[in-house]
Amino acid sequence: WSDMSKVIHKVNERKIKDYKEDIDTLLVFAGLFSAVFTMFLIESYQGLQQDPMEVMVALMQQVAIQAYSYSLNARFLNSTASPFS
Repeated sequence: WSDMSKVIHKVNERKIKDYKEDIDTLLVFAGLFSAVFTMFLIESYQGLQQDPMEVMVALMQQVAIQAYSYSLNARFLNSTASPFS
């Protein structure tokens, strides 16, 4: 049994060593991936722009508010809405 125990111990030690190396490799890969992904996010974040449709909707809402606020008094056409909200 002693010889069998030594063989099993060696096999287990090799497996543990392999697992440690695999984990080290995965941790290095995860760190590199995280660094590259963060750099990509930083660079792409700087290039983000406001959606043109959102700007158009906001402008159309302002036009609608002003158009709704007009009142006709004798010879004058007055708006009670502020020019920009």
